[in-house]
Amino acid sequence: MSGSLSVGPGDAVALVSPASASPPEAIARAHRLLRSWGLHVVREAHGPGNGAPARPLSYLAAPDADRLAEFQAAWDDPDVRAVVCLRGGYGTQRIVDGIDWDRGRKLLVGFSDITALHLALWTATGLPSLHGPAVGGRAAGPTAAAAESLRRAMASFGTSATVRAVPTEPTFALRNGTGTVQGVLLGGNLAVLATSLVEPRSWTGTVLLLEDVDEPPYRVDRWLTFLGRSGVLGQVSGVALGRFNGSAYSGETTRRVLAVLDDRLRHFGVPFVGGFPVGHGPGAVTVPLGQPATLDLDRGALRLAGGSG
Repeated sequence: MSGSLSVGPGDAVALVSPASASPPEAIARAHRLLRSWGLHVVREAHGPGNGAPARPLSYLAAPDADRLAEFQAAWDDPDVRAVVCLRGGYGTQRIVDGIDWDRGRKLLVGFSDITALHLALWTATGLPSLHGPAVGGRAAGPTAAAAESLRRAMASFGTSATVRAVPTEPTFALRNGTGTVQGVLLGGNLAVLATSLVEPRSWTGTVLLLEDVDEPPYRVDRWLTFLGRSGVLGQVSGVALGRFNGSAYSGETTRRVLAVLDDRLRHFGVPFVGGFPVGHGPGAVTVPLGQPATLDLDRGALRLAGGSG
């Protein structure tokens, strides 16, 4: 496949479960959503009651070999233009080292635990991808706004766009530095990113996107401190903060998490700005990873340059 990575009506996509399982109703809902955009779902994903093999570990959609085979087959398929991950959860790090990325060129869509795949894809091939909502999550699925953001991002992949900080987002108050910084946008889930750094690589010229869910303050501190001590935060141009939230987050927990983010990023001398509606929760915006970005620290804006990858 060559040229643009955009995906629109009439194109074939594959639904995969490289991490945790989605219930049958969520898989069916994901099918309906993608079909409503005119897309053709050509591959089934592992899920209870969907022909999946027995799961010795209940938090995985299927044994490692089966999830790896499912993903690789979707990635290899010349008719498939996008591989869409049903959800995150946990499990991608158990199979990511077995993926042969050179056997396909297409759009990867997912977030949360899928951060490990985004990073591996970029490191191996330089291909961009989409940090987008889970179309087959355990809850009711993406909101109409989140679904529309994903549809537009897939259909217009490679065009310029701007994501603006939103005052109602808790991280909106977090800001350090003035002017603009530039770099290739990489990152995603903080915990998954930190625990995926198993090989040395340069982060120079990178704008780092960070988000997380249900992580207590001390763990946010742990992952940020690790990114600082490992040299990552000393190399990046700046940090764009998305959502740090969760079902167990009280007002006090949120305040403590925000204090940790501010403290650790300032400690390591990183320019940063928060408030981006990216990550877990209703109405999350889809953003492309692996493409040039400008982070405007004064205006709270993330400007994403075009380019088909």
